[in-house]
Amino acid sequence: MNAYDIAVNAYIRNCKSNMMASGTVENYERVCSLFRRHMDENGFDEPSIAAVASWKNELSDKGVKITTMSGYMGMLDTFFKWAVEMEMLEKNPCVPAVMPSRKAVKKVQNQAYSSLLNESQFKAIITAERPKGVPEAKWTRNKAIITVLLSTAIRNSELRALTLNDLDFVNGNLIIEHGKGDKRRITAFPPIAQQAVTVYMNSGYRPKNLPMDAPLFGIGESASEWHEMNRIALSNLIKRNIAMMIGGEGVRSHALRHACASIMWDKGMSLEEISELLGHSSVTTTEGYAERLRPA
Repeated sequence: MNAYDIAVNAYIRNCKSNMMASGTVENYERVCSLFRRHMDENGFDEPSIAAVASWKNELSDKGVKITTMSGYMGMLDTFFKWAVEMEMLEKNPCVPAVMPSRKAVKKVQNQAYSSLLNESQFKAIITAERPKGVPEAKWTRNKAIITVLLSTAIRNSELRALTLNDLDFVNGNLIIEHGKGDKRRITAFPPIAQQAVTVYMNSGYRPKNLPMDAPLFGIGESASEWHEMNRIALSNLIKRNIAMMIGGEGVRSHALRHACASIMWDKGMSLEEISELLGHSSVTTTEGYAERLRPA
């Protein structure tokens, strides 16, 4: 194990000890792993400016959006700054010259969303019938996941962390114990989501005798094997099932979050209410969403 790997392991432990949200820790692990793989595959013995520039070019060649690329490289930059400060690495190779252009990133961020789900697609997803060849129990699980995401606007990581303890059917609330920034919040659990979850719970897909704090939507053939699915698995599940429901391609969990916010915005919900729904720390963040949610 070289200095880079030792520093990465130490940084991830530090993130966890600082109670960083599990989804964020997972993202840092993934980014550092992707960069390590790029170095291995391209003959870079250690992190360098050239290695970072090469990785950036690879991401671009693969069609990764500049906003996503900026997020990846921003995380890598944060890790290296920490490692240098802790004297585990000598220098930070994420110099300004190789980082994505802030001007280009901001231009994309300010553009209106080009692939928002509209209200008719929203309804088509909610009312979709089980496709041929998909087992009934599995379909109820997938339908419940998508319905909850689409009607509550919670994040990928927040859905994966849900347990039975977090479902308040009486008051129509979802309790998000560890939202972004590890913040706790309560959000709406509308009847349509409650019904989808109830059907799923009665389907037999979820093993019986699981404790109340077990993942609501997990993976495993038995109670002893049941565990939380990872971010990519959930994202891929959503893409496959949305494609079957409405024929769209590339629709991921965050697109459902945007779609929910867009529908609420069009129905007259205030920015303050949408901000609370999305779990934003500031309404200013929501204003940035609002500028992009409505078509030109």
